[in-house]
Amino acid sequence: QGIMTQQISTKTPGMVSALEELNRLCRSFDRVPGAQAVFPQVLETTGRICGGIPLQGYLYHKGRALLEPCGGSSPTDLSALHMPNHLFEILSGPKGRIAGQPFELNNLSLSHPWWNFHELNSEALESNRIAALYPLVSARALLGLIALDSSGLEKIGEAGSNNLLALACSQIALGLSHLSLISTIRRTSFQSRLKALELETLQDVGVAFAGSLDIKQLTGDLLIRVISILNVNRAAVLLDNWPGRDNIERAFQPEVVESFGLEELEETLVDSLAGFPQASANLLENSPTVINDPALAGTLGCRNLMVVPIQYKGQLLGAILVGDKESRNEPEPTFGDDDLRLLGAMAGQAGAAISNARLYSDVLRMKNFNENILTSIASGVIT
Repeated sequence: QGIMTQQISTKTPGMVSALEELNRLCRSFDRVPGAQAVFPQVLETTGRICGGIPLQGYLYHKGRALLEPCGGSSPTDLSALHMPNHLFEILSGPKGRIAGQPFELNNLSLSHPWWNFHELNSEALESNRIAALYPLVSARALLGLIALDSSGLEKIGEAGSNNLLALACSQIALGLSHLSLISTIRRTSFQSRLKALELETLQDVGVAFAGSLDIKQLTGDLLIRVISILNVNRAAVLLDNWPGRDNIERAFQPEVVESFGLEELEETLVDSLAGFPQASANLLENSPTVINDPALAGTLGCRNLMVVPIQYKGQLLGAILVGDKESRNEPEPTFGDDDLRLLGAMAGQAGAAISNARLYSDVLRMKNFNENILTSIASGVIT
């Protein structure tokens, strides 16, 4: 900041205020919902600092492996730039230092670190009229790019603002890096709280199941906890009444034993579920199914649904179906990996409890049968 202030102060006081505005914007990255909200202002201010040159901005999205347009002149008309993982590793280099020096596309050679990136995105670079790129990097992370078209490159050369733009990019990268660090800390904290909640939930479910040998009570408790913990509007517990007893090869034929929000579909629920070949096949393989497509889940009157098998020691006992996830933070929430892991853990505990309850029922029935035999005979029995 001191170097930039020294260079800019020789020009106009307005440039100094623009620098202060840039610093303020970069510090605000972590106080707005994502860098996308403030990045266009950052580009506009940086362009003013460097003499009114037009700039294009791209932010790196690791999950999509893309550099997505964000800010600048007509960002909606710009094409995204591909940055797959293997290119990122090439740019990181053997010493883990990413190639962060600005470069002009016309001066690239085969040995340049960004050559493969240029070849992969040649059409998009030409379509976006990019003549030079200024990488936004921090430590081992590529955070984004600032691009110049041919007119901007010529203008910055005439104004002698190359160093100013490079220093501004360093300031922007520092702000983005700070945002990335804050996001990582928040995500880690959230995951820790979620893990603690998951452990508390499973402990509560285990205590509730351990104290009951009545299947009706077990399935009722399971349904209540599934609805409250996963925050869903629809749920059902299906059980195979006599799994593997009459015939080991008998097909899985579940029945609805408990439901919430699906009462009008109870009689047709099993048939409707059989209409999802993938879900039926997954159940027979003791695998879960997640359907976040409303067109598919609509057959059961749901926006989205999740089906998880109830099994014990490899034997399929039934299934838990949940649908229409709710959230105060998202208008149309979907089921994710955390939901699937939590429901799967509850289904695992339910499988053990239901198996024990059925075993107890078998023992009790056999005891009553033997007692009835002994009380019905007139002669003595010697053992």
